[in-house]
Amino acid sequence: MIWILYKNMLMLFSAVLLNFILGTIIYIIWKLLGRLAESKGYVEINYWIWKIVLLAFLCPVGIIVLFGIKKKGLYGFDFWYANKIRILLTVLGIVWFIGSVIRAFIYMKKMHQMHKMLQKGRKCQPEIIKKKQQICCELGQKNNIDIVKHKGIKIPMAYGIFHRRIVLPEIEYGEEEIDIILHHELIHHKHHDLLWKAIFMMVHITYWFHPGMKDLIRQLDQWGEAYCDRTASYYIESMKTYFNVIIDIATEEKECNTYCMGLCENSELLVLRMKRMQSYLNQKPLKRITAVSLILIILGISSITVAASTIGFAKGYVYVADQTMDEESVIETEKVIDYKIDRKEKIRSQKREGIEVIKQGAIIPDVNDAGILDLKLKAKERIETKKKYIDKKKGKEIEISVSTGLEEDHVSKKIAIGIIEPNGKERYIEEGRNLWHGFKINKSGDYVIFIENYGEKDVDISGYCSVNPYITKEEDKKFEESNN
Repeated sequence: MIWILYKNMLMLFSAVLLNFILGTIIYIIWKLLGRLAESKGYVEINYWIWKIVLLAFLCPVGIIVLFGIKKKGLYGFDFWYANKIRILLTVLGIVWFIGSVIRAFIYMKKMHQMHKMLQKGRKCQPEIIKKKQQICCELGQKNNIDIVKHKGIKIPMAYGIFHRRIVLPEIEYGEEEIDIILHHELIHHKHHDLLWKAIFMMVHITYWFHPGMKDLIRQLDQWGEAYCDRTASYYIESMKTYFNVIIDIATEEKECNTYCMGLCENSELLVLRMKRMQSYLNQKPLKRITAVSLILIILGISSITVAASTIGFAKGYVYVADQTMDEESVIETEKVIDYKIDRKEKIRSQKREGIEVIKQGAIIPDVNDAGILDLKLKAKERIETKKKYIDKKKGKEIEISVSTGLEEDHVSKKIAIGIIEPNGKERYIEEGRNLWHGFKINKSGDYVIFIENYGEKDVDISGYCSVNPYITKEEDKKFEESNN
């Protein structure tokens, strides 16, 4: 059980490392190509580009691809076979976990403080609420967004993902100012910008060590505001008035909050927003073929990046594992189980009497993968995996290897390992402190692996099970013939 937990923890940290590589590559690529899109005034496309970069850090696409390309001879995630890698990843994993917990605590504390503060807000005047309802109807936005005033804030802001709000400061705005403010904040809700900020928060918790995180949130904020300005231009008569109002309000607060969308910019960023808006207004309408081509380029580059970074990660791991493998540990592992002991299979149509059967949640691993066995078998106890369908064309053998750790002269060697075939018959081998066998798959169907202690004493079991796309003995024979 400890080994299974350890393996899963290493797999999780490996997924973080792989996504770190993938996200960083896509981040660098689109930071360069994004300038081209910006020069053309493609605000919406640029905003989506940075959303793709954000998702590249979060979605485990690389791990899925890695499992898909895994072949015989690829280590995968069996880090305990390479002692130096295992120790290094364990240390790094602990540091990463502690950092993520601290970052999560900081975020949750600030969110709780913000939520608690906003609970004290008061309702706005009826005319502001009515104006909000009119704009919601104009934007095609559901009228489920509360609007409140709070003396603790200096600028208008949008807040909340599920319980959405617009929060205004205790300032009396003119009718035109209220119209622009409500349009701006409601458009942020319409674009689900607060949801994307929450996704970034998850990414920042996971990749707190990444030097590009501050730039990533800055890009998302900038392009989110530019996209908001672009949408507002459809509903606001004068963009000059729109930006004048924003300038008057935005300069009141120099720093935005990570959990809300507020009208806060420094003068340089406000100028940048106006330039981007001017570029958008001057651009020609985007042709359909151009839009499709840009989407295909984005998807193509992202797909190639995923495949290349994943394959590079896998090959890099194999190389490092081969270079750092502890020869003594390999020799020691080979001493534990004698693979040359050939025990004849036995067959029975029903389970042994007097044995308690425990069905585990564990399942038989996929082809070319390994499942770690680490358990304690009580006397007269048998453990079974869940059923798993195995295609005979893909999986040709179920390999099981266990070690009891008992001494040679120990009286209790009554251990059996085996499989239950689709027809219910059991094939197994028994009697030994160390057991290894490859059970040939004769037909496709649902299979179960079992380990049985039919002795009188409790036994600790460790080892592995796997589904191989080959017959081990045949492969060994070919290997020996090729070396002779």
